[in-house]
Formats: sequence, C-alpha cells, structure tokens
Amino acid sequence: MSILCVDDNLPFLTSMVERLEAAGLQVDAVTEPNAALQALTTNPFRYDVVISDMEFPGTLDGEHLVTQIIDFRETRGYDPSPEIVCITGAKSKMTPELLQRMRERGCHYVLKGTDQYFIETQAAMMNLQELRSGRPSFLFVHGAAAGYEWGLTERSRCQVGESVNEVHLLHSGLRRPIKLDPTPRRVFDFLAKRTSRRPYSVEEVANAMALDEFYSYWHGEEATLSSDWVKNNVARIRNALRQAFSETGLPLSPTDVLATEVFEDKGEVRVEGARTNLRKSQVRAVSREDILPFSERSECYRFRGRALVEHIP
Repeated sequence: MSILCVDDNLPFLTSMVERLEAAGLQVDAVTEPNAALQALTTNPFRYDVVISDMEFPGTLDGEHLVTQIIDFRETRGYDPSPEIVCITGAKSKMTPELLQRMRERGCHYVLKGTDQYFIETQAAMMNLQELRSGRPSFLFVHGAAAGYEWGLTERSRCQVGESVNEVHLLHSGLRRPIKLDPTPRRVFDFLAKRTSRRPYSVEEVANAMALDEFYSYWHGEEATLSSDWVKNNVARIRNALRQAFSETGLPLSPTDVLATEVFEDKGEVRVEGARTNLRKSQVRAVSREDILPFSERSECYRFRGRALVEHIP
C-alpha cells in the first residue's frame, strides 16, 4: 500500500517515513499542505492512506487540508481511499469539538509523539482491505467531453458532457463488457463513484444525480428523476450483472455488488441481518424482526465492488 505523509517537522517526518518503509509500505513525504494536494491531484488513485499533522503555519492548517482531501475523495470517487490519519501535538488541536468533527468524517485522530499513528495506519489499511477484498472489479470508460481539449493533468476529472461509454468486468486478466443501455450505465457509474464508503437512499441517488452537472447533462434540466426511476435502473443493472457473472462463471449475485440496505432515522443502516452505525465500522447481528416498519425506513444502495475509471479523448 502507498502512504502520503504530511508534516513540516522534518526530523519527525523522516522518522515516520523510515518506520513505515521498514514495514514494507511505499511512502511519499511532503512538508506543506499545498504539496500534499498537488500530489493527490497529480496521482488521484495512488495513495491508500494520508497521514497529516493538524498544525501548519499559514492560512491552510491541518483541518482545512483534511477537509479538502475529503472533498477531493468525494469528488473523484470510484474508490474509498485515501483513509486519513490526523496527528497532532498541539493542545489547541485536541479539543473535543475538533476530534468529533474529524471522526464524524471518518478520520483517525492520534496524539503526536507516540507510536499510535502507526497503529492507526494499520487500522486504516485493514478498513480499506475490508472494503475492497473479495469484490469484483469494474472499469468505467469515459469518452471526451464534446469540444473539450484535455490537458495531461485533467484526465482524472469527469468533465461535463463526457459520456460513460462502456463498463467492463475485470476478470482473469480480461475486460469483459457488461451489456447496459446508456441510462443504467450512468446510474451504475454514479453508484460506483459515490456509494463505496456509505450507502445512498433511492431519494438521495435521484436528487444527487439531478444536481450533478456531469449526470444531469444527459437527462436534461427539466427531467424528473424519481425513486422509481432509480429502482428501475438498479434492476436493469442487476440483470446485466447477473448475465455477466453467469457468462464468466463467477459465483456471485448482483446484490453482492449493488447491495440493498435499510436506513433508519436513528442514523443506522441495517444490512442483511446486521446493523452498523454510519459513523462507526463495528457491526453486530440483529434479527429481521428488529427492522422498523417499511413506512419508517428508506431503501439504500451501496456499491461493493472495486471501481476504476478510464478517460479516453
């Protein structure tokens, strides 16, 4: 796995890099936030974990850096990485309010000067492995936006007007096309991009696609995207996945890739007899009878594959 370390304390940064490299990890190091953001935008899928100090001189402090990394991760999508480990030795950066804000956004938060950053990095990598392991991989092929000239640094970004031309199942070293019409192909692209870290309700999928310029370009501003529209397209995606798995001999169900989960107003998601809090990773079993009546819950989807995106001019 690949790690990006960000700290302006050079001796500590050097010792951190040496410790991580001794554990067999690939490590890049920078001393200031803008360099970290440049490294992420230049290689959008390179880093599995970012370890960042929370205090830097200047206007871009650690909290702002972490917020921008999270925004970058959400905008880029298609993979749950990078996990973020926040480290600090400053009392002003250890307030309960700040810790709560960072942890609510899925960050690990540890005291500087201890070995805890290494333990939290291992935990972050285990979390990624859990999200990625045993899942099929898909390649989403995007065509160039009409009339847009790509620069070398822009091929990682989805441009408005760009089309989702193809979806491939990656298996046994081969790209096997999945037969989907343009509309369900775009819905599948959206779910793979947005829902690997947390589930989206059918209503949230409809609203987010309507508000996202990349997707709304293709169905027009006047089109109404309803929950039924989302459910119908998910059914079409699952049918295509069922056929693809059958043709390749993979012992998988479409719901292994697009799982249906149940969201409760209490901030919880229940998945096939298990319950997990949206803000925590621990899961404990519950019976199906414990689920709230249908009128008090919302159907959600989570993408459980691995996704790659390829931009072709």
